[in-house]
Amino acid sequence: MIYKKMSHRLSITVLRSMIFLVTLFPTVLSAQTDLDTVELKKSQSINRNFPLAYPVDIQYTYYTPTKMTTKLLGKDYLSADIKNQQTLTASANALLFMKKGFLIVNSFQYQHGSMDFQNIDSALYNPLSSYISRAEKSNVYSNAVNFIYMGKLFGRKLTCDLITTIDFSEHGYERTIGKLVASINIKENKRTSISVGLIGSTDPTATIPVTPQISITSWIGSKWLLDAYMPAYVYIRRIYDNNSRLSFGMNMLNGAQAYVHPDIPTVSSFTFQRGRVEFASTYQKVLFGGFTLSTKVGYVINMEGKVLETDKSNPIVKLQQKPNLSFNIGLSYNFIPKKYRQKSN
Repeated sequence: MIYKKMSHRLSITVLRSMIFLVTLFPTVLSAQTDLDTVELKKSQSINRNFPLAYPVDIQYTYYTPTKMTTKLLGKDYLSADIKNQQTLTASANALLFMKKGFLIVNSFQYQHGSMDFQNIDSALYNPLSSYISRAEKSNVYSNAVNFIYMGKLFGRKLTCDLITTIDFSEHGYERTIGKLVASINIKENKRTSISVGLIGSTDPTATIPVTPQISITSWIGSKWLLDAYMPAYVYIRRIYDNNSRLSFGMNMLNGAQAYVHPDIPTVSSFTFQRGRVEFASTYQKVLFGGFTLSTKVGYVINMEGKVLETDKSNPIVKLQQKPNLSFNIGLSYNFIPKKYRQKSN
């Protein structure tokens, strides 16, 4: 019951924060007129320099020490300190097929996670020690195939993305998840783009199988940009020269953190699932030849975590982790034609 109340309060806090960030800046925007300095080609240039998915991307994140408590089937189970928590993520995206209005994109991601559990307090520690040591390091390989359709519905732009994701670990195949993202553009001009849609998932751990989605990109003056894709992220971006930008806002991260294989004949593996809400400041700079350096500092609110049998929906263990700080550095590569690499004032 305690975990359910904490999760509910966090969800309400996150929702209110997103609504505040989205509603604050259109108020400023409505008071401005005749801002012709921002052109559509500038938006296209920034999108080209800072795409949502890079062909190659490497990210390293360090998290400050924190504490966690767990419950097993609703009863107090284990508490511990988490130290030396780090994540290394490498991803690659490749266009496999392109025809008018239809794309197939393959996305591969490798994630290595490590942490140290210290000051463990549990009467069951000895029989659990082997499982804890296995959970301290994880390797997850994910391959997603995106089938993307772009057309029109009622004269408005329609985008549908059918995604099939397969997860692997060092033990082999783990699970397959399907997702469908459909959105329709309801406003489009030189300054603002707004689309709404739905996200459906076959993930059995999802609280709601179908969630609403809204995307807003809107210029505020000639240097500030509101960039929101809810429920994933909301950012206010300060554009300096089309080759660098500073972003303030929040993002939500979800997914399998690790797969643990127990010595239980009836259970193939357990999945450690956790969501994070991160309030962060990010700086990105295009260096040379399409390489981009990024740094980020964030305050992380860890949502309720779950340990459950893979492809099952009922958690066996629930865990709550106190907030901590994150420090990230990344290097990405994106092919940018030479004529687009010069700075634009």
